[in-house]
Amino acid sequence: MREEIQDRLTKIADGSLIFVSNEGIASKLIEFYAKLKDWKLFLEKNTFIPNHIQFYVGTTSKGRNMCWSAEASGFKQVWLTDRFTKDTTIVVAQYMPLTVNQFELMKAFCRGASGKPYDFGGIANFGFRVFNWIPFVKRVFHNKVSEWDWALFCSESAVDIYETAGIKVSDKKASDTTPAHILKYISREWYRNIEGGITIGSWNFWKLWDGSKKGER
Repeated sequence: MREEIQDRLTKIADGSLIFVSNEGIASKLIEFYAKLKDWKLFLEKNTFIPNHIQFYVGTTSKGRNMCWSAEASGFKQVWLTDRFTKDTTIVVAQYMPLTVNQFELMKAFCRGASGKPYDFGGIANFGFRVFNWIPFVKRVFHNKVSEWDWALFCSESAVDIYETAGIKVSDKKASDTTPAHILKYISREWYRNIEGGITIGSWNFWKLWDGSKKGER
């Protein structure tokens, strides 16, 4: 990995949100849902629309540059660098007033949620909302897709983690929130792609990785 990327990794503050834009069926479904709910997100030039989100905790017993993330295999710690691919863009959002006590509460929540299964029911719920205008879909799935409170998908976990520390990152309940909606909420409706970084309110945003750029992979 290039020294430039190693230097960027050292600048990530513990407790930051990691927004990821990549490929995948579930990711595209959430992105499509965000499009339907907020077209303005997709009318900006050079727009960054995340379809995954992780919680950065830094160095743990598992290794360096670790994040808690809701994966298909469950809620667990993952290496941030595993997201560095040619199809991925990553933006870091740091909540600057975060205290040590708040961070400890967040980590405690993550440890308590460790191993929770991925909320496929919640993702199916998004799919139902997107396609429920189709008579067949509405007839087949009506009242059959429920919220799995014992499971987590990525943006659901992010809302829950921050609420544990008394920090609001969405105007929707956790099970109704996508990564794009969280970015919209904390950035006060700023969605443009990031080159040098920007501070908005209590949050600092900067681009960590752009796999589409030659030399950054």
